[in-house]
Amino acid sequence: MALKNFPNIPESTRKRIREIAEKIGYAPDPMLSALAAYRNRLRPRAFQGTLAWLVNDFSPFSWKKIAAFVQYFKGASQQASVHGFNLEVFNLGDTGMPPDRLAGIFRSRNIRGILVCPQPQPNMKLEFPWEEFSSVTFGYTLASPRLHCVTTSHYRATLQAMEEMYALGYKRIGFMMTKVHDQRILHTCLSGYLADTHIRFPTQRKIPPLILENEGDAEGLLRWYRKYSPDAILIGAGLDLLARKAKLDVPREVGIACCSLPHNYTPSVSGVQENPFHVGEVAANQVVAMIQRGETGVPRLCQQILVETEWNCGKTLRRLKVR
Repeated sequence: MALKNFPNIPESTRKRIREIAEKIGYAPDPMLSALAAYRNRLRPRAFQGTLAWLVNDFSPFSWKKIAAFVQYFKGASQQASVHGFNLEVFNLGDTGMPPDRLAGIFRSRNIRGILVCPQPQPNMKLEFPWEEFSSVTFGYTLASPRLHCVTTSHYRATLQAMEEMYALGYKRIGFMMTKVHDQRILHTCLSGYLADTHIRFPTQRKIPPLILENEGDAEGLLRWYRKYSPDAILIGAGLDLLARKAKLDVPREVGIACCSLPHNYTPSVSGVQENPFHVGEVAANQVVAMIQRGETGVPRLCQQILVETEWNCGKTLRRLKVR
């Protein structure tokens, strides 16, 4: 346990044992570790403890109103139980509980792992005594500290959507997303779109992306559409409703594909389907592995695990006739 840097062993003891292990040339036997892992998989997992689902809600934001976040929690909760852990919600936001007090509760209950729910807004900071805990977050909304994170591979999802649209015969593909959505995913879909169009058409004049301040700006969409005449639009989540509000004739006059279809969204919309439940499972595996390795605190270099998406054909794209 000392070699795994378990925090319930005094730091001086851990340091002394590590020095002794280095002096005698000790190294774990990988075959014995594999055997132990195999035996653990065969037997039902006994209760190991509780993991924290750390929320930073403040009115009117509520993580329970966002389907993807609920699926993160459900996936993480189910996978945590495989390892013998419960997942319990703790809220730093509206409750007004000081971080040090909450950390004290974690210590008294021997909670050593934290899954940090996505933040209410992009580029947020969260004060907490992270050095004592193994922590993983979701996506990019937590700007500080930089923790290990799990998220959807939005960049590759965008390239996949573009490939599918070109394969159907679309040539002039535009891009539309709200500003807040673009910020929350760290411009990854926009980056994928810009890279793809530049590589395919390096000298051709491009359609500038439409980044909306307001998701209900039908007039702004119409002005952009009439000016640039795209034959298809790659959109952010939910903006098919804006296209309907603007009375665009989809898919007869213009195709629509979403680069980040939410969980259980209407299957009639074409695009790449996210899998937030699996993202939650992966995050639970990550934080449990960190606990087992004794990894705590803010990492020097954070790691990102990207989960792939699946293509949904839907009905908002059609195959164009070859001209």
